[in-house]
Amino acid sequence: MQTPNESRQIDLAQKRERYIKDIALFAMGGDELCVEDKYQLFVTAHFGRSQQISAEHHCKHFRNVIDRKVLRSRQRLYKTLWLEQGADNSYNSIHSHWLFEAPKHIANGEFEALFKHLWFESCGSKNIVFKQIETQLGGVSGLINYCTKETIHGNYGTFI
Repeated sequence: MQTPNESRQIDLAQKRERYIKDIALFAMGGDELCVEDKYQLFVTAHFGRSQQISAEHHCKHFRNVIDRKVLRSRQRLYKTLWLEQGADNSYNSIHSHWLFEAPKHIANGEFEALFKHLWFESCGSKNIVFKQIETQLGGVSGLINYCTKETIHGNYGTFI
């Protein structure tokens, strides 16, 4: 017989598995490309104090601006976003995790500089970390697992 706490943990684990499957389906959706061919960059970016309250709005604006600056057309870069509240739920702790397509027509350093500039303009922070997605370290699946780590505690954050 399971205790109520054990039952809750099993329920949360099952919800997390469904959540991960939904995210993976989203990341793969829309075309024939493998997720490893879509996403090459993992970016963690924080928000300035004044952007904390409407972080989702600022991310949507940023997403549109970066697509226009990089592609200059109605095309869009592949990207997936999680908004996460820091573990201590303190003020100024919301941050974003992005899986991002690296544009093929500009150098990675140039894209990172553009990203940082536009993020600062839209979201008010220079606290940004870029990492190449490495298959041997878990690839996209490992990062989806990482970005859903709080679900085991019932915190589903915001996935866009």
